[in-house]
Amino acid sequence: MVDELAAALDAIDEVCASEEIWYEAPLERGQILYLNNHEVGHYRSEFRDHVDPEKRRHLFRLWHWERGSVCYDGEYL
Repeated sequence: MVDELAAALDAIDEVCASEEIWYEAPLERGQILYLNNHEVGHYRSEFRDHVDPEKRRHLFRLWHWERGSVCYDGEYL
């Protein structure tokens, strides 16, 4: 079973490393990006914020769900 799991994870890594299936969605001021974690694999590229605190970005992460408990990772929010 361990070998099968390792092979499955290697296959996922191989697919995710294929640049021909990547899609970049750079965000600009005032934009919102919604992703469904059940359908899309995603990551955040490296980001360096402005050194001036007045010019730093404001990023909010939201979790939306239609059903299930009102908790994330087993802990109530």
